[in-house]
Amino acid sequence: MKHSRNSVVAGESRGTKARLQEAWQSTLGRFAIAEDGSRNLVQRLVEWGKLTSDEGKALLLDWRQAIENNRRSLERRVDETVHSSLARFKLPSRVELDAMAAQVSRIERRVRALRQRLVDGAS
Repeated sequence: MKHSRNSVVAGESRGTKARLQEAWQSTLGRFAIAEDGSRNLVQRLVEWGKLTSDEGKALLLDWRQAIENNRRSLERRVDETVHSSLARFKLPSRVELDAMAAQVSRIERRVRALRQRLVDGAS
C-alpha cells in the first residue's frame, strides 16, 4: 500500500498526540493522588493533635494552590515544548495544506482540459 508523505505525517502526528494526551492524563492523575495523600496526612495530623482543624484547612488550601500553580506551570511548559518540537519539523500549516490542495485541484483541471483538447484535436 502506498502512503503519501502527508498521510504518514498525519498518522505519526495522531500517534504522538495520543501519547502526549496519555502522558498528560497520567500526570494529572498523579496530581490528584498527591492531593488525596496530602488531605489524608493533614487529617491524621489533626486527629493526633499536631494541627488544629483551622491550621489543617489553611495548610490544605496552601498545598492545593501550590499544586494548581505547579499544574499550570507544567501545562504551559508542555505546550511550549510541544510547539517548539513541532516547529522543528517545519510541517505545513492547515492553511498551507489547504492552499496546496486548491492549487493541485486547479492544475488537475488544467491537465484535464488540455487532455480533452488533445482528444478533440486528434478526432
